[in-house]
Amino acid sequence: MPRSARLLTPVLAFFCIAGHALLAQSSSCVNDKKNPCNGISVGKPKVFDNRTLTLMIENLSQTLQNMQTGFINQQSVAAALGNIQGFQTHEVTSSLQVNPVPIPGLTQAVTNSTGNVDTSGNILPNNGQSNTTQTQTTTSSNAFTPTAPALDAAPTFSGFNPTYGENAADLLTDQVNLSYQIFNLRMILDRALSDRLLHDAKPGENSTRLQAVLGFNVSIDPPRTANDAVAVVEISLCNKPESEAKAFQTKTFQEKRKDENNGGVCGAEAQEEDRGTGFSLVALMPQEKTYNAASLSSKSNAFGGTAVVKTIQVGYSQRRSGQTFYLYRDNDTISYERMDPDRPNELIFGWTFRPVLGRRSVSPGMRQLFAVASLPVKDCTDEDQARKPGAPTPVCLADLAAHVRTYWKKYDAGTLTSFLPHDENRATRLKYAATFQLTRPEIFENRYLNFADYYNIRVESSSTYQNELGPVVTKVSWTPIGSKMVLVSAIGNNFFTGTQVAIGDKTYSGAGDGLVLKSNQAFDLLTTADALAAGPGAIIGRYGTSVPLYQANTGQQQGIQITEAKTGPALSGTRSLNIYLGSHNGGPLSVQDLPLGPDRRTTTPLIYVGGSTLPLPYNIVQVSERRPGQTDIPRVLLQTAISDSQATAANGTIRVTWPFLSEIWTSTYHVTNPADAYQAARVGEKGLLLFSKNEAGFVRDPHDPITALSATSCWQILAADQPIKLRTSTCTGGDNSSQGLGPNTVFVTLKAAAPDNVVLLDPYGAAFTLTVPKATSSDADKTKVVMLKQYDSTWTEIAVDDGSAVGSVEANQTHPAFVVVPGKNGEKSKSIKVEITRDLTSKPGNLDLTVLDKNGKSITAVKLQVVCTDCKNSDGGK
Repeated sequence: MPRSARLLTPVLAFFCIAGHALLAQSSSCVNDKKNPCNGISVGKPKVFDNRTLTLMIENLSQTLQNMQTGFINQQSVAAALGNIQGFQTHEVTSSLQVNPVPIPGLTQAVTNSTGNVDTSGNILPNNGQSNTTQTQTTTSSNAFTPTAPALDAAPTFSGFNPTYGENAADLLTDQVNLSYQIFNLRMILDRALSDRLLHDAKPGENSTRLQAVLGFNVSIDPPRTANDAVAVVEISLCNKPESEAKAFQTKTFQEKRKDENNGGVCGAEAQEEDRGTGFSLVALMPQEKTYNAASLSSKSNAFGGTAVVKTIQVGYSQRRSGQTFYLYRDNDTISYERMDPDRPNELIFGWTFRPVLGRRSVSPGMRQLFAVASLPVKDCTDEDQARKPGAPTPVCLADLAAHVRTYWKKYDAGTLTSFLPHDENRATRLKYAATFQLTRPEIFENRYLNFADYYNIRVESSSTYQNELGPVVTKVSWTPIGSKMVLVSAIGNNFFTGTQVAIGDKTYSGAGDGLVLKSNQAFDLLTTADALAAGPGAIIGRYGTSVPLYQANTGQQQGIQITEAKTGPALSGTRSLNIYLGSHNGGPLSVQDLPLGPDRRTTTPLIYVGGSTLPLPYNIVQVSERRPGQTDIPRVLLQTAISDSQATAANGTIRVTWPFLSEIWTSTYHVTNPADAYQAARVGEKGLLLFSKNEAGFVRDPHDPITALSATSCWQILAADQPIKLRTSTCTGGDNSSQGLGPNTVFVTLKAAAPDNVVLLDPYGAAFTLTVPKATSSDADKTKVVMLKQYDSTWTEIAVDDGSAVGSVEANQTHPAFVVVPGKNGEKSKSIKVEITRDLTSKPGNLDLTVLDKNGKSITAVKLQVVCTDCKNSDGGK
C-alpha cells in the first residue's frame, strides 16, 4: 500500500466513525413525538368570517376597477412613436510601439608610467627602458525602463441625443396585458360559480355551497442545520366525522407514521367512503410574498507587456471591462395546490418559505396564513333548517379534519430551485458518495419530517352564525347630561367592531359620532334628548338583522296613559305644563309603579312637545283626581315649564315616554290651546255649529278621554238668558234644539238671532267664551260705483280694512298716487284717498280702480263711471 494511502486510511476511518456517531445522534428523536425537531409548528386551524373576507375582496375589486381605467393611455402611446429602441457603437483602440535601444558610447583613457613596478611596488625589468604607456577603452549605455504604450481616450459621440423607450406597439401591448392581468385578478376575487353552487342540488332547492375561511398560525424557528433550505407546510383537508377522527387518534405513534403517506386522519378510510368529493380551493392568502432585489456584476481585465529585442523595444497594451445590472423578484412565500392520484378526494395545499435577500436561512417568526375552501355541504338558511315533520334532517354543517405535514427542502439560491433527496442530480449524489455522505444535508433525515392531525374543525351555516352572533340587548339605561344631551349605556352581547346604532334621524358608527364600544358586551352613546324621545332606536350589528334598542323585562307592567294635559297662563314668556298620568288601561297609577333605574330610584321620562323635547328635569308628584260621585283616583303628575312658542306649537300632540322600555310606557295626548280648543260657526240667522278639537270631544270625560260621559253629564251653551243642554250620543237628556252630528260636532238652533259671543260650559263647570262670526250681507260683495264728470280731477276716498296694508292702486294699467287716511284716537286707518287725474277721466265710460296689498294681491275694487259733459245722446255719443 502506498504511504499516502496508509496515512489517509485512519483519517477516513475517523470521519466515518464521527459521521456515524452524528447520524446515530440525529436519529435519536425520530420516534420522540414530543420533540418535533424540525423547527416548523402549525397551530390548530381556525374558522374565520367568510362575509368579512367577501367585503374586503369586493373593496379590492372596486379599487382594481378604478385603477384599470387609466392604463390604456392614448397620449403615452402617441408620444412613444419617436422613441429609439436601441443604440450600439463599436470602437477598437490599439497601440503598438517600437522604439530603438540607445547606442552604447565609447570612452578611451591613456596612462603614462615612469617605471615598471609590480603590484607590490617592485621594479620590473624593462630592458633598459624606464617609462611605459597604457591605453584603456570603456563602453557605456544610458539606463532605461521598458514601458507598455498608453491607450488613447476613446472619442466621444456628439450631436445625437435620442430618446430611449419602448416603441408604440410594444407599449400598447404592455398596457393591454396589464389590463388583462387585472381582469384575471378580478375574476379570481369574484370567485367561480362552481365554488358557489352545488352541482347535485335538486330543482327548486337551495344550492348555495358552504364556504369556509381557515386560518393557520405557522411558527418557524430554523435549526442550525436548515441553512440553504426551504420550509414547507402542507395541509390535507377532508370532511370526516368526529367518531372516525377519534378512531384515528387512538392509533399509536408508529402506526400514524405508517399512515402518514396516506394522509393521516384523511387516510384510506375517507377515500373509500368518498367524503371529500366536492372540495374546491377558492384562494390561498398570501398567494405569494416577494421582494424586489437588484444584482450588479462587474468584470474587468487588463493586460500590458513590453520586450527588448536586440536593438529595439516592442510594447503592447489591452483592456477589457464589462458590467451587468438587473432587477429580479426574490420570493419569500409561495402557495401551491398539489394533486395526488392516490388521494383524489382530498384538498391538498400548502406554502413554502424561502430565504431571501442573500440570507442563508428562512426568517424566523410567526406567519398568519389563510385558505378559502368551498365545501361539499349546503349553506342552509333558516327555512332549510326549519324542516317539516318527517322530512330528513338537512346537513347544514361540516366537521373538517386537517392533516398537517411539515418538512425541509434543500435550496439553491443560484438557480432558485429546491429539491428533496429523490430529486438530487448525479453530480450531487457523486459529491455525497465522495464525502461518505458527510456533505449530505441533515434536513433530509426523518427527524426533520413532522406531522399533526387536527379534528373537530366545525363550519356552521351562515344562518347559524347570523343567529348566534347577532346583537343582544339585556339592559339599557340613560343619564341626562345637561338639559339637551343624554348618555346611553347598553349591556348585552355581540357588540363587535362595526356595530352601529340608529336613533332618531342619525346613525352612530364610531367615536367621532359619540358611539364608544367598550367591549363585545357594552357600549356608550352620547346623543340628544330629542333623538331619544323620537323612538327606541335600533342596533345594526356586524351579524344578523338589526334589533330594537330596548329592554323587554323591566319588572313594571303598569304602563302609562295620559289622562289630561293643561297649560297655565303666560308669565314672562313661559307657562306651566301639567300632565296627569294613569295606568295603561286608565286605572290608578302611583309613583311606586314607575320604572326604576340601576340604583333602584324612579327614572324620569321625556316629554316631547311641538317637535322637541322639553328641557330636563321634571317634577314628579303623586296626586289624586276627584270625580263627581266617585272616590279619589291616584294619578302621577308631571310638572315642567313650557315657552309660549312651544305652547303654540303644542296645538297638536304631547308624548310622554320612558326611553328603551316597551310601548306601554309611551303615551300620546292630543292637546290644544284653550283659546282655540272650541269654535263656533254661524249657520243662517239662528243656527250655530260648535266644534271641539279636544280628544274627548262632547261625548267623553274631559279629564279622562277614555271614559264616556253619562246621560246627565252634558255640555251646555249660554246664548241667551237660559243655558241650553247639548244633546249628544251620550247625553240623551239634552235639549231638543241641539243635535250631535259626531263626537266633536254639535248643531244648535237658537230661538233668536245668534249673538256675536256665546259661552260653552263643560260637565265640570269650566267656561269657554266663543266668538261667533258675523253674518255676511248680500250687498257686501257688490262693487261700489263712483260717479265722475269728464275731465274731472279729484281725490276719491276708498274704504279698506287696514290702510297700512295697501301697497299700490291700479287703474287702466296705471298706478295713480294715493295717501292713507289716519285713524282716529290711534285706531287703524280704515280708508285711503286716491288721486284721479284728467288723464283717467278724459274719456267717458267705466273705469275699474283696484287696491292691491304689498304682495300684489287684490284688497278691494271700485268702479268709476265717467259721465260725458257734452253729449248728444244718452249713451255718451255725440
